Amino acid sequence: MVHRALSIPDIVHLVFDQIGDDKPTLARSARCCKAFHDPSLDRLWRDLPSVFPLWDLLPLMKDRMIVSSDFFVKFKNSLVLTVLTGTRP
Repeated sequence: MVHRALSIPDIVHLVFDQIGDDKPTLARSARCCKAFHDPSLDRLWRDLPSVFPLWDLLPLMKDRMIVSSDFFVKFKNSLVLTVLTGTRP
């Protein structure tokens, strides 16, 4: 059972804002308890240095896709081109 103050979302968000960009601590906090899960993940994913952390999630989705792997490669290449140039192919 957590303290009543930690059941107030604004307070929990302020706590995780104080942690800052300490990604290992934020990841551990997300797994710690339900009260910390959403606020710590919000802080963890708030500022990404690039789109590549999201891109790393795509192979996980690839296994669940029904389309061919050739389609996946074309999609991934198109995504990189769009992100780097700011234009669609």
